[in-house]
Amino acid sequence: MSVSNKALGVQSGGQLIMAKRKDRVPQRDYKTMNNVFFVLREVAKRDKIVLGIYFLHITFRLAFNFLGLFFLPEMVRLVEKGASWSIISRKVLFFAMGMLLTEVGARLANQLYQPRMSLLRMKVSQELDEMLLNIPYLQFEDTSEQNKFQNANTTISTPNGGLAGTFLYTFELISDTVTFFVYLFVSFYMNYFLFVLVIGSVITNYLFTEQTNKKNYQNKVKMSPYDRELTWLDKGITEDSHAKDIRMYDMLPWFQYRIERAFGAKRELHRKNLQNNLRLSFVNQILSVVSDAAIYGTLIKQVISGQSSLADFSLHFSIIHATFQRVNMIIQDVLKLQEYRLAMNDYRSLVEHNQKYIYPSKGVDAAFAPGPDTSVKIEFRDVSFCYPNAADNALSHISFTIEPGMRFSLVGENGAGKSTLIKLLCRLYTPTQGEIFINGRNYLEYDRESYQRLLSIVFQDVLTYGFMILENVAMRPENMTDKERVSKALSEVGIYTKIQSLAHKDQTYLVKRLNDQAVELSGGETQKLAISRALYKDAPIMVLDEPTAALDAFVEDQIYRSFAGMTRGKSTIFISHRLASTRFCDKIVVLKNGCIEGMGTHESLLKNCSLYAELYTMQTRGYV
Repeated sequence: MSVSNKALGVQSGGQLIMAKRKDRVPQRDYKTMNNVFFVLREVAKRDKIVLGIYFLHITFRLAFNFLGLFFLPEMVRLVEKGASWSIISRKVLFFAMGMLLTEVGARLANQLYQPRMSLLRMKVSQELDEMLLNIPYLQFEDTSEQNKFQNANTTISTPNGGLAGTFLYTFELISDTVTFFVYLFVSFYMNYFLFVLVIGSVITNYLFTEQTNKKNYQNKVKMSPYDRELTWLDKGITEDSHAKDIRMYDMLPWFQYRIERAFGAKRELHRKNLQNNLRLSFVNQILSVVSDAAIYGTLIKQVISGQSSLADFSLHFSIIHATFQRVNMIIQDVLKLQEYRLAMNDYRSLVEHNQKYIYPSKGVDAAFAPGPDTSVKIEFRDVSFCYPNAADNALSHISFTIEPGMRFSLVGENGAGKSTLIKLLCRLYTPTQGEIFINGRNYLEYDRESYQRLLSIVFQDVLTYGFMILENVAMRPENMTDKERVSKALSEVGIYTKIQSLAHKDQTYLVKRLNDQAVELSGGETQKLAISRALYKDAPIMVLDEPTAALDAFVEDQIYRSFAGMTRGKSTIFISHRLASTRFCDKIVVLKNGCIEGMGTHESLLKNCSLYAELYTMQTRGYV
């Protein structure tokens, strides 16, 4: 029994969820403490040792601070009492050794913490990368969604911001709070007025800082599109594939203008943040001067009036000042956590909405295990597809059948919908209307990994990677590669002799930018290499999606004919706006404006499809 897409509720990737044309991420607003507990859980889940290491770090820090706080008052007290030099020396040695050991312990714990936290952040970042590769392709193509992933990656990758910053400042807050309560009792007991002054000053500072952080974060979010543009522009200037065009068309001034414009927009946002920080700094300085003047004045007056000794003055001042600093640090910790809360809200909203794509669930038929000899029948039944926010369908009411072993050609002018149809077949998109069947079953019922094993595809954009040639063919690391199959695939496409002539043969690296010993293949050789990938995978369905568009028509014809011979017995699909692939195919579908204009063999279409006959006549006349 067939199952409709609506009944399945399946997106690309095999997840059984409610089908939506636009899978947008709803924004959540988590409270600061909610984020704190979330981060602690996430860190503990991945590496509990990190928690213990940083707990040791703040314990040593606390001990160091207490020793430093009481050192000077204790020395003044001993001098006032007329203590002997030996007693003073022992006290100094005690404090010095204590401070040395606690400082070493804190530094050692921090040295252990940094690499473990870096590794943890890398793991979380890899999860984001996996999620990005698994989300529905339409969502991946949405620039607003890409901005959210970039913001989320920034949240994770920043060493002292986002995830790591929330973790770090949570422990800083614990440390500062413990210290504050120790100082609180002493400072409140010694001078109630100074205590009230300190608290009032700090609360005022808190309010100003919180407002500034909100404004700065809003400006930071506005910078994301400019960061993406600058990354793209830099890639355009530095990549070899663009270098020739930039030079020959004198495009550098244009790129420079675009870079300066993006930098200018970022610079303006940075300027606003700088102004916000300057205003905050000015307020902080005024509060600091006023509070320090009040503290110094009150304590000096007590010494002059004989109400306290120099030792008491030193202790009182240290405690009051330490209390002021500690309260201020607590507020700064809270403000930092609130600042990171905004970034963590973006990250958590994204992860929560796309959690299913980190470890994609299996489809209805997860046991399906196709092999190269699997017979595959493909059916498009009244399939339509509309891009999000588009007024018209890219494809409308497409129906055809590809029998097992059939050579099938999809032709039409640019923009006819050929590549969209192939993306539907690949499950990068799912139909807006209608169904696609594989061997009589809705193709969304198969789990993604099993379904992908059905397809060997050479896309329009032929890419090589900075790996060995044999790895570029197998698309796997060397230790997972069948080298005999690589040699066979290279031989079948006609570049085995070329590869063997290289110093390191199929272990030669590609992409000179990454390796000085690498080679650069010609355009034709690169396209043959891409076809060898499809042959190496040896899937039941073989697809060539206009990878030869940059070649002349005669070479394209030779490649298509060779590919058809190599894939005999498999369901083979050729896509082209030229007609090099059509004469030897069993069935041809002609597309125009997303609709089927004609269907049949080469001979029947010449008689019955005016568009096909016109295209064929025009192209063959040009070749002659």
